[in-house]
Amino acid sequence: MKNLVFQQLVVISESKKLGNLFKFNPHLNLITAKNNSFGKSTLAKLLVWTLGCEPYLDPTWKNLEVHCRVDFNIGENNFRIERYKKTIIIYWPDNSQKKYSNISGEYAEEFAKIVGFRALLPQRKKGVGDDFILETPPPAFYYLPFYIDQQSSWSKTWIGFSSLSQYSDWQKTIIKYHTGYLRPEHFAIQKEIAQENKERKAQIQIQQKIDTAIEIVNTYFPIPSKTIALTNEEFDILKKEVSEDISKLQAEQEELFNIIAKDKAKRTYLLSQLELANIAVDELEKDYLFSIEYHNNDELLCPLCGTIHNNSSPYRASILADKDQAIKLVQSLKKEIELIDKNLSDKNIKITILRSKINQIRNKYISKDLVLEKSSVGIDDINIFDMLTVKNVEKHVQQARANSLLLAEENELEIKRLNQKQTQLLSKEQRLSINNNFLKYLSDYIDKLDAKGVNLKSIKSPIDYNKLHGSGGAAESTRGLLAYYMAILKLIEEAENEVFASIIIDTPNQQEQANFNYKNILNFLINTIPPQAQLILCAMDCNEINCFKEKANIIELDEEKILKSSEFIKAKKLLNMDIYL
Repeated sequence: MKNLVFQQLVVISESKKLGNLFKFNPHLNLITAKNNSFGKSTLAKLLVWTLGCEPYLDPTWKNLEVHCRVDFNIGENNFRIERYKKTIIIYWPDNSQKKYSNISGEYAEEFAKIVGFRALLPQRKKGVGDDFILETPPPAFYYLPFYIDQQSSWSKTWIGFSSLSQYSDWQKTIIKYHTGYLRPEHFAIQKEIAQENKERKAQIQIQQKIDTAIEIVNTYFPIPSKTIALTNEEFDILKKEVSEDISKLQAEQEELFNIIAKDKAKRTYLLSQLELANIAVDELEKDYLFSIEYHNNDELLCPLCGTIHNNSSPYRASILADKDQAIKLVQSLKKEIELIDKNLSDKNIKITILRSKINQIRNKYISKDLVLEKSSVGIDDINIFDMLTVKNVEKHVQQARANSLLLAEENELEIKRLNQKQTQLLSKEQRLSINNNFLKYLSDYIDKLDAKGVNLKSIKSPIDYNKLHGSGGAAESTRGLLAYYMAILKLIEEAENEVFASIIIDTPNQQEQANFNYKNILNFLINTIPPQAQLILCAMDCNEINCFKEKANIIELDEEKILKSSEFIKAKKLLNMDIYL
């Protein structure tokens, strides 16, 4: 199995003229300090931040606007990534390079190729058909199981980074991919399913438009209460005469029907967008009112998910700017709807004019010799042209609807076939084996960490992570979560769905572990981490960590913390300053 191994981190603050360079060992590394405020956690976070993840960085670091470089290798291939704000440069082993202006989109796809991460997630719905668009998520979704954050990961799992809520209900898919329940081929098939769903939805929309067209025909050409009985020969003669005399009128008429149907469909869509825009205005107003209630706090902690939200003055101003944009969107949508209403009114007038022309010639197509179904029906009650027009239009649209229904059914059958193909990628026995291995590893690690107070009865698979939160006492719960993380990493190692990343664990001495337990945790990590994998551990300097110190590369921070004026020039020379352009 291939491993991602950090070699060095270069960091500078151009504005403050500060910088530094840190080297890492391929296996065990310790970031330590005698004071808890010297920047251990921040140094670890800068590694994943440079790759494109979004760890929780305090406002002080955000204001420094640091420029970072990370060198890492995967097997024999050496890579380098630099980041400044949202701009990222990748350097490949052949020394080629490319700059990206955002961590999502193209950069996320390129990074995923480098680390062999092939999971896909559906976009949040933005417009018609967007719910079937699958995309490569940003690097945070790759690095989640390898990063244990001090601030949130020791109380809840799978929330080590911010900005994860850009996808809804992603946890099950990402956890199953990392742990081997979903193979990479699953997502190749999922793209086919998404395409079939998109085509099926398009056919349903066609059917809805056809239904609208039929409704319009019935509105402007009501079915007469009396009908005419015609022989096939009489009908064919009459149809030929009508076709020769009024083919142009019929073409104009059908074109008007088509335009009206499209305008009505567009008006319905715009009304739904207007409703969403009005909701957005209301929500942004509420967000702003909430933020100014806490205007003295630059950050707000979400009580539900633990996410830290920016609450600085510029951010509060950005809420107002977003609200203004939403109001402009409401105004723009209203203008579009008004324009469509005017167009519909104009089309109705044109249809009235067209009907007037038709009435001038329709007597030509009233035959006194036709046999009426009921002798009591007066010939003046019968509009033969209307009858023929409705019959032709109805025949045309019903055939189109039947074709559309057939295509939608074919899409449904193909989706079922692809779903079946997905389920066959992993047999029931293989899924059961992964479950059993997970429970075996978790139980074994719980014993080794002496966290037997953690209740495992309701834990059946890796997606039951929420049932671990708070189980046992505070200190035992922490060790129970560590056992869960290590069991997940063991499954990732066995699945080989991706490159095994460098493991970063920020301060395992949570909830004031007893000295014996803390030593046990450190020895457990030394013995459990795969020998070819890299571990970067953050911990306060104390006697209990000596067992880890003896085997690890040590990075010790002092009062100057991470950035030093003496290292600025040296560090700056190692960076590509074109990133600012």
